[in-house]
Amino acid sequence: MISKKLFLKLSTTIGVLLWLPIVEKSFGQHPQIEEVTIIGSFTPHISDANKILRNPMLRDTSIILKPMEYQIISRPLHFSFPLYSIEAQKVQAESDAMYLKNYLRLGMGSLLNPYADFYANIPQSKRTAFGIHYRHLSAQADLEDYGESSFSDNLAEIYGKTIGKNLAWNGGINFQRNMLHWYGFNPAKFSLPANSDTSITKQVYTRLCGNIELKKNVSNHDPFYFDSRLDALWMEDKYGTSELNLSYFGNIQFTNSILSARSNDNIGLGLEASFWNNQWDIYPDDRTGLISFHPYFSTQIDEYELYAGLNTSITVDSGDTKVHVFPELKGSLTIVKEVLKAYIGIKGDICRNNLNQFSTINPFISSYVPFNFRKNSFEFYGGLSSNLGRYVGLSASISTSNFKNQAFFINDTTVPLYNQFTAIYDSGSVLKVNAEISFHKQENIIFVLGLNYSSYSLENLHKPWHVPEFMVYANGRFVIGQKFIVKPIIYFQSMTYANIFEKQNGKWKESEPLKLDPFLDLNIGLEYRINPKFSTFTNFNNITGGNYQRWYNYPVHAFNVMAGITYSF
Repeated sequence: MISKKLFLKLSTTIGVLLWLPIVEKSFGQHPQIEEVTIIGSFTPHISDANKILRNPMLRDTSIILKPMEYQIISRPLHFSFPLYSIEAQKVQAESDAMYLKNYLRLGMGSLLNPYADFYANIPQSKRTAFGIHYRHLSAQADLEDYGESSFSDNLAEIYGKTIGKNLAWNGGINFQRNMLHWYGFNPAKFSLPANSDTSITKQVYTRLCGNIELKKNVSNHDPFYFDSRLDALWMEDKYGTSELNLSYFGNIQFTNSILSARSNDNIGLGLEASFWNNQWDIYPDDRTGLISFHPYFSTQIDEYELYAGLNTSITVDSGDTKVHVFPELKGSLTIVKEVLKAYIGIKGDICRNNLNQFSTINPFISSYVPFNFRKNSFEFYGGLSSNLGRYVGLSASISTSNFKNQAFFINDTTVPLYNQFTAIYDSGSVLKVNAEISFHKQENIIFVLGLNYSSYSLENLHKPWHVPEFMVYANGRFVIGQKFIVKPIIYFQSMTYANIFEKQNGKWKESEPLKLDPFLDLNIGLEYRINPKFSTFTNFNNITGGNYQRWYNYPVHAFNVMAGITYSF
């Protein structure tokens, strides 16, 4: 109790002391100094502070603008245009395009050689076509110091085709009659037999050919495809030699996507079958046959193409049957799309030499030529094909092959006038190089230049008789001013060799190979279009004027001219 009173007194005393200076200043009096003695204990302390438990908040002073809203008030403008009546322009009525169905070409040459070429066709149709064709060319001129050289070529044919929804048919029949003379002798050195005329040097080939083909129309939706063709040929010469040939060609193909995702894989089977029956008036008949099977697989993956197959051929000759198997492999690479492609491959085949083939290559052959099968054992080849721009094309190839029974033509010593050829066979190898460049710009400019090179290595013969090492050819068509057309044809052949026999003491003895000079055959055709239906033409043949010899002792006619007209209707 005493402590509280004492504490009260002390507190009052301290308060008075603290307020004295203030009162003194207030009343302007000088401070009074007093001495106070405090009796008692005092312990100072600091009270606990009260913490603020709220986090400070930052007031953002950025100003958010209200989105701007606007709208376009449509106010249409009204215009008025006066209308005027316009008279319709008078246009002349156009007639439907008229396609000319018939073509006639007539001419006469300086060799007294009439010429006629005629085509007739039914009106144009997208589904069917039918026509006939006839051609005649003959000459009466002779060569000095040689036998009669007149000739006559005739051709008549009928052809047609029809295209259905799924199948397409085409076929034709043609008849040919080719008359010529074995004029390769000097009448002053080789006298004709007594009581005979030039008919003993006359040869006539008669051919009757026919073919029919059936194939399936190509469709992107149908993977199955096939084509089939049957050919028939009968021919006979003046001396009773004849040949009958029946041939069948077929192909079945199925398209799938075994390796490539774009259905570019093809699996197929090719079939070829041929039969020959040759007859002579003094020799027994010869019947032969050839059957070939070609299973294959081909694919295209990006820029790569591959073809793999097997050629199995069966030959039947005089009761002797043989089987030949050849590989067929080809690979190609597209180096630049639609511009440059390279290819390489290996193949082999077998074919039969025949009368139709020989008489087409060399019409001066004898009627008694032996025939056999030519075998191409292995042929390695490669090449390039290119399109250099829109108008220029280029192709080049090289090949090497081993062969058996290659035919070469030599003069037949069994013929009294020594003016006919027979075939002699040999085996060996050959290297071939071919190149061709072409330029094509619509129908106004067409030009082709080519080169063929061949080098033979034979087992028995000294030379490849009558086979040139080099051949260069060029032909073109140039339209000048829509009216004038120039058609040059150039042919160059290098030196060839002929196998010559000389008669000594009644016997034929082989002499040194005879060189046949190289030659250049230059021809130019000129045509002038008077109107779309009528035109005139002039052909200048063998302008260089050389009596070169393609076959030994058979020179050609020198420079000659033919002129005529053409008419379409």
